[in-house]
Amino acid sequence: YLDGGIRHVLPPLPGFLSVLCFPPAYFVALNRHVGRGGGGLISPALTPAMPYSFPRLFSAALFPPPEPVLLDLFHWGEAAALRWLAAHPEHEQK
Repeated sequence: YLDGGIRHVLPPLPGFLSVLCFPPAYFVALNRHVGRGGGGLISPALTPAMPYSFPRLFSAALFPPPEPVLLDLFHWGEAAALRWLAAHPEHEQK
């Protein structure tokens, strides 16, 4: 786990897969390197049907929501990870 704060949300780590719980479009202006470390990026952008807006996700990061919402967010993150893996089968462990 590595958190670079607002200025460097995901510090560039060559060859590592990055995971961002916010849509990357909100951070590209500040963090042009997001997802460019060579390992890829798992984010809500992989699950366009995700019902949570950026303001709602940001609020959840500051003020943890009820457990059912946390579980739902977990499942959306799992779906994004599975979509990334399906698009990159070379990373699947056998």
